[in-house]
Amino acid sequence: MSAKVEHRQVRRCLLVSEGDQVSRGGGLRVGDVSDWMEPVRGEVEHAQGEVAGGRRTLIENHKGPVAREPGTVRLSAAREERAPARDLDEQDRPIAGALSPATDPPDGSQISPTTFTTKMYANGAKGYFDALSVHPYCYPAMPDDTTTGSWNTFQRLPLVHDVMAANGEAGKQIWLTEYGAPTGTGTDAVSETKQAEMLVAGLTTAAAWSWTGPLFYYGGRDRGTDLADREQNFGYVRSDFSSKPAHSALVAALSGTTTPPAVTPPSAPTSLSVTGLASTAATLNWKVKGNDTVKGYQVRIRRSGGSWQTFAKVISKNTSAGLTGLKSNTTYSAQVLVFNDAGSSAFSSTLTFKTPAARRSASAAQIASATPHGSVSGAAQSL
Repeated sequence: MSAKVEHRQVRRCLLVSEGDQVSRGGGLRVGDVSDWMEPVRGEVEHAQGEVAGGRRTLIENHKGPVAREPGTVRLSAAREERAPARDLDEQDRPIAGALSPATDPPDGSQISPTTFTTKMYANGAKGYFDALSVHPYCYPAMPDDTTTGSWNTFQRLPLVHDVMAANGEAGKQIWLTEYGAPTGTGTDAVSETKQAEMLVAGLTTAAAWSWTGPLFYYGGRDRGTDLADREQNFGYVRSDFSSKPAHSALVAALSGTTTPPAVTPPSAPTSLSVTGLASTAATLNWKVKGNDTVKGYQVRIRRSGGSWQTFAKVISKNTSAGLTGLKSNTTYSAQVLVFNDAGSSAFSSTLTFKTPAARRSASAAQIASATPHGSVSGAAQSL
């Protein structure tokens, strides 16, 4: 193993967690390093020559029914209680974390990374760790999607570092200790093409910040073949060891080339509907599969008994189109397809709608035929 690691210039990192202690309840005893450092020392010595550094996970922001408040974490240990980890190797780093994607719901079941870090410092964490660990999952959004900044953990990493800087630790890194995106058909799964885009974008986005440490991808190989089980499909290699597009995309990105990942044609739009229906106009709406790469759309319509005619073909990611120049009191059918650089989807299922009859305008004679008292005549009142 050591020879293979040296040949590929890969540095392994031993990951050690207090997960068992967390699951048993009672909070995290960060100060009780001596309780578990001997087993860690043994693991490091066993892997000597293959492991370049150790990481200790100290705190989590949602585990079990209620997140652990930083105030319940016992950080009162003296600095020498931290020393056993230092004795292992000069490259061993106590890492605070790992903080998962979370918000701040009223029930306290989660604590956002920003809030948790703030409270962690308020309870004396400064000086007791060398870096902060965050799992910046953001699927199905891209890590560089600024429009999702209200919840996207990747986009909110600078806010976490701002807290560290405000507490005099701007020089410490944030390690991105789990990042990836699931393919398949499970909740929030993305296409294999988008997974490739997300993994490469995570690399480039993190590289733009001077304070980020290592980025750990989760995971290398799919755990199984059930596409509906999200947890089985995080790999950039399938369970049979065949490569997903993300594999070659990461190889290209890490080798400094710019070969983009393969793009596949999108799926047909769904959920067609019409809004703003008027006698000569309407708005056609549709939905696209959330993980599809879409460059534009094509709309075609036909009158009852007529032939299909292309109404518009547009380079746009919009999911609606205005239909104008329609005839009143007429039945129409409409279909939509979407396309990207790899090709077009099939047309959607057909939506049928009917424009209303045009309203008649009051004639000048009717408007002028007012009664002596100035009221509008009966004929005009009926319009």
